[in-house]
Amino acid sequence: MKKSSAVILIFLSLNLPGQNFECFVPEYGQELSLSLLPNKKVYFVGETHNIASNDLLDYQFVELLSKKYGLRTIIKEGSYSYIYFLNEYLQTGNENLLDTLSNSLGSFEEEQRAFLKRLYELNSIQVESEKIEIYSIDAESFFHIPTLVRYWEVKWGIPPNNVVSQTLKTLGSFKSSAFTLFPEPKDKKIIEKIVAEVKISLDANEKLFRDYLNDDFLHLKMIIENNATKRRNEKSMEDNFQLLHNLIGRDRYYFSYGKLHAQKRKGWLADRINKSEDFLNSVVSVKPIYKNSTFYWRGDELELNDYEEFNSEQKMKISSFECDESWMLIDSKAISDDKAFDFYIIASGQKGVTIIEN
Repeated sequence: MKKSSAVILIFLSLNLPGQNFECFVPEYGQELSLSLLPNKKVYFVGETHNIASNDLLDYQFVELLSKKYGLRTIIKEGSYSYIYFLNEYLQTGNENLLDTLSNSLGSFEEEQRAFLKRLYELNSIQVESEKIEIYSIDAESFFHIPTLVRYWEVKWGIPPNNVVSQTLKTLGSFKSSAFTLFPEPKDKKIIEKIVAEVKISLDANEKLFRDYLNDDFLHLKMIIENNATKRRNEKSMEDNFQLLHNLIGRDRYYFSYGKLHAQKRKGWLADRINKSEDFLNSVVSVKPIYKNSTFYWRGDELELNDYEEFNSEQKMKISSFECDESWMLIDSKAISDDKAFDFYIIASGQKGVTIIEN
């Protein structure tokens, strides 16, 4: 057994063809050099939500894919206006934007703030055309819309004409009662009315809005098209992603989404995109597997050990891949016939997120 393990480690260190696992250190400042990840158009890393290491893992993968394949676009799960402010911080470094989100939500993840700061530092050494951006393809709940309209007035100045001014006033006239992708029925009716009014004005006066909002016109259009009156499902997110791709036309995308959406089983988001015309067979899906870990949920830290999803034979195969480092990336074909994910990440001892209360 020892002899076999030694041979495997030699294959790892020499990075020879046929390798089906790689080890890496989950730590800021440790750049990944994973050769297993192919050069594709779309990467999904399907997380279990509210684990502290999720943001660290995202950063390491984004940094690697950015430097290796020119990735510059992250698609993050969350309402559009919320993700808009994360991206604005990423482009400006203005920490007041993060404080604004934290104050309005009542809490903020310490790990997410650290992730964004690291991304901003990475962006600060990139030329403009290579800077990383974050977008959403989720429904807009309208929770942050009043704040967004006020922010645009600071960023772009008071609207120069009455049409734009009144339309944005209408857009910012309502704040959803909860930060959720699924608004209450009473809120949904109000949102429907606002969206209808704004869309009519937007369609009739597109040039006026483009002249005022410049690059932010894209975000206004996405907010109106992706509002929370629409049903949030895999098909709607696929449609939203296609709309975004048609507008910005990037070569590669990184999805930070829940692991259900990341599976290439029929009907799920990763599968839909993988079968689409623009991204046919161009999706890589990665599923983190946690051992003896915890995650944060509604004020409680709960046990997480989805390593137990593997049967005894699969566990034996995994145990044959010896790692001196903390985490392991495994080609899924090496241990399973399940084609839902291309790779697994084996991680252990992870903790729930750290919530900053305000």
